[in-house]
Amino acid sequence: MKALQSLFSLMFRLIQDGKVKAYEYLDSREIFNDDHLVSFKDLLEKYELIFTVQADSITNDSVYVVDESDIPNRDVIKYYCKEVWYFDKITSTFNVRIIGFCPIMVRETDLGIQKYPMFWVSFDKLRPFLSQTEVLITDKNNGARPSFDDLFIKRRFSSYIYRESNIQNRNLLEYNSTAEDVRREQARIKTLLINYETDLWEY
Repeated sequence: MKALQSLFSLMFRLIQDGKVKAYEYLDSREIFNDDHLVSFKDLLEKYELIFTVQADSITNDSVYVVDESDIPNRDVIKYYCKEVWYFDKITSTFNVRIIGFCPIMVRETDLGIQKYPMFWVSFDKLRPFLSQTEVLITDKNNGARPSFDDLFIKRRFSSYIYRESNIQNRNLLEYNSTAEDVRREQARIKTLLINYETDLWEY
């Protein structure tokens, strides 16, 4: 396996090397097609990251070089994770599949702390690289060497519900006026998922 590194560093380098595509973040939709591709150069310029430009020794194309210390790991502290919950008729099981990740950059500005969803990356395209990269889940058992893929497939991460599929495609904050209302709506959605799975085994 590859040496330990942050999830964002892994994504960043894969996009830089052209091994994984980045897709535009849109407030209302998550679209993974060529019409919404984002270039590495555009990401660097949009988020004002430090880089230098060199010419490829073979093709003479421009190559954008970013030092490890200039990757904004400390600014990316959370992610949007798009999932699909579905019933598998073949195995008669209720499953969840991760569709993609969107890193969220948090920066302090003159207007206060601002959150910037950066781009979407397809989970399926990431998986071959996630499975090769170790992640440190606990410092109590150095013998365990799980990968990022293990972490996500076994759902060893914490999360909360931000949006449920709906006709208007609104997130929970857009139709709940208080934090307590949001928590109640999150609990309602979680209960629906649990009840759906339970009902499958009662008929």
